[in-house]
Amino acid sequence: MGCPPVSTLMDENLQLTLPQLRERVQSALRQWRRDSGAPSPFAPLFLFQKARQQEAVGEHEATNRVLYQALQVLGESNPREAMLIQGSALDQEVNDHVANTLNVAPATFYRYKREAITHLTEVLWELEQSERGQHRTRMLARLEAPTYSQLLGVEEHIQRLTELLITPKPPWIVALAGIGGLGKTSLADAVVRGLINTGSRQEIGWVTARQSIFQWQGALHKVAKPALSLEALAEELCKQLMDEAITPSPNNPRNVVMLLRGVLKAAPHLIVIDNLETVQDLEALAAALRDLAGPTKFLLTSRESLYTQPEIYHYAVPELIPADSLELIRQEARARNMRDLLQAPDAELLPIVEIAGGNPLALRLIVGQSYVHPLPVVLENLAKARGSQIENLYNYIYRQAWQRLDETSRRVLLAMPLVTAAGADLGLLVEISVIPEAEVVAALDKLVRINLVDVRGDLRQRRYTIHNLTRAFLHEQVLHWM
Repeated sequence: MGCPPVSTLMDENLQLTLPQLRERVQSALRQWRRDSGAPSPFAPLFLFQKARQQEAVGEHEATNRVLYQALQVLGESNPREAMLIQGSALDQEVNDHVANTLNVAPATFYRYKREAITHLTEVLWELEQSERGQHRTRMLARLEAPTYSQLLGVEEHIQRLTELLITPKPPWIVALAGIGGLGKTSLADAVVRGLINTGSRQEIGWVTARQSIFQWQGALHKVAKPALSLEALAEELCKQLMDEAITPSPNNPRNVVMLLRGVLKAAPHLIVIDNLETVQDLEALAAALRDLAGPTKFLLTSRESLYTQPEIYHYAVPELIPADSLELIRQEARARNMRDLLQAPDAELLPIVEIAGGNPLALRLIVGQSYVHPLPVVLENLAKARGSQIENLYNYIYRQAWQRLDETSRRVLLAMPLVTAAGADLGLLVEISVIPEAEVVAALDKLVRINLVDVRGDLRQRRYTIHNLTRAFLHEQVLHWM
């Protein structure tokens, strides 16, 4: 039997080499008849976790089941070695007696036994690799197809979020927040794919509450699905995590919520809920998630900041810095073989960044439109809100938020284009908007919560500003909605 082509087994906290796995096999064989109470030598293995979860058995029994599974496979290709291990290790027969049964000398027997354990280890290794591959395939199938080929400027975010999600302690709920088009869903996807591809044993569920899809070509599609409710969320997650359809009782739809709670409390899971701002009752769902969390972790994406909700870790997703914005433009141009855009100097591309800011969705739309139209015309259309594609972009990013604002909040937002990129303090906003301070404070609470206004500064002074794209939107498109 040949040595497996992969030299290590990975999980979040431990990396095993083949020799180390062999030592653990020997330890498991010694403990076959006796439960020492110590942690299982097979604890890092997917096979071990599967045995524990499927059969609801203790560590010792799960260890023995993994051993027996490997022995059965070994017996199919080498029954003599399987019998040797079975007789000398599992059945505790005297080694000399086993040697006599096999008609070999004791010295030869011990050599055969070492070789048998090596081959058993290789069998276990291959079984584990297969189990990990099946787990990876199942978890990736729960994700939507990625909409990106390479993300820019997210390395630190991915590292930080990964640390938050694999650490078995609070925060149990992490919320990615930011204006539409910043790439919150793509960031969540990259984090989850990274965990899957590096060997995370967690079961992962992904549910989207998205109501519309904007494509980089400028098309806006509505999703024909009802707003997400707690019961619908629980039903979808039970279907994913239990690999079967769950039909809630018409008389008591919350029974499926209790079923989900039992699953999530029994073992750590990672659950992603995308586009949380579109749910039927955000506060009720947030309260339910707090009850479902721990040891399970939740990763949420939302255009509405959830910093007012207790026990939710608020993670603001920023727009791209200018250097990454320029690189994204060139990346998109390279992918579409747009040589004139790819070869243009930074100075010629900076106007794109100035009007779109670091919003990846807007940057991609501009690149796509410049394939047909001159770049100055594309930028003027964006600034003047001309064309169905530009209108679709503004609708996708801003319409829902604008419709949720009261009249005072709208007036404060319309005053924001008069503020420089450095931002304005509360006093200046009161002066610009000609609105009483108390009303401006209340309006800022709403505008910041739905990410139409950004907050900068420190504890002693806060300054308020808006994205460049929001500035362009307020100059033209919003006039069509008033």
